[in-house]
Formats: sequence, structure tokens, C-alpha cells
Amino acid sequence: MYDRKAISTGLIVAVIVVVVVIAAVSIYFALQQGQQGATTTSPVPKSVTVVLPQGVASDTKLNFNPANITVVIGVNNTILWVDQDSRGNHTVTAISVPPGAQKFDSSPNGNLRQGDNFSVTLTVPGVYRYHCIYHSWMVGTIVVKSP
Repeated sequence: MYDRKAISTGLIVAVIVVVVVIAAVSIYFALQQGQQGATTTSPVPKSVTVVLPQGVASDTKLNFNPANITVVIGVNNTILWVDQDSRGNHTVTAISVPPGAQKFDSSPNGNLRQGDNFSVTLTVPGVYRYHCIYHSWMVGTIVVKSP
């Protein structure tokens, strides 16, 4: 006849072997996936968005939003202005920049209108002040820091 104890022991050993093989295969594929994802890439710098809100051309209580920002070179030093105002033309024009930095101005490419964007990437640390040439109350400040 059959030895029940031997069969039970054999089944238990077989189950353990199957579990160990499944675990080993899972670990192998997880490590392979981790190695594929482990390639070193430089992080993509993020931008900071400044909105020209709806109505800013006619409401002196409104301004660039946010009007004052601080960015870090290589981290978030690209500034994107988004014009959401349907009531007038605008510019983003530098008033003052740190020594060695270039002034920026959206107006050589035409005025900003609702739906338009303008961006700059600032690479010189310091304080940048800017305004809209059409609306004296629209002023902003950007502080650029070294990493």
C-alpha cells in the first residue's frame, strides 16, 4: 500500500519548493525592473507660473499673481507668465536686473493678450523687478538664488 506519511511529507516539500521558486523568480524580475529604472538622469527644472488675472487691465487692486516670487537656479528658474485677461494688452518688461543679467521684455514679440504666454529662464542670481508698460500698478519682483 501507500505510505501516507511519505506522501504528505513529499507534498509539503513540493509546495515549499514551488513557493521558493516563485519567490525567487519574482525577486529576479523586480531587480531587473529596478535596474532598468535606475538610470541616472538630471531632473527637469520646474517652472513657476505667474498669472495675469482676468480684469487686471481695469482693476488697480489686481496684479501679477503672484507678484513676488523666489526661485533657485537649476530647480525652478524658468518663469512662465500666462495672460488670462480679456480686457487689455500687457507686457512683462524688466525694470531692473542684477549685474551681468539681461533684461527681458515680452513686447518686442508683440503685446500679450488673453491666452498668450511669455517665459524666461533666469540664470544670474539677484533681484529682478518688472512691470507692465501699460498698467502702472502691475509690478513684480523675482529673487533668484544660487543652488
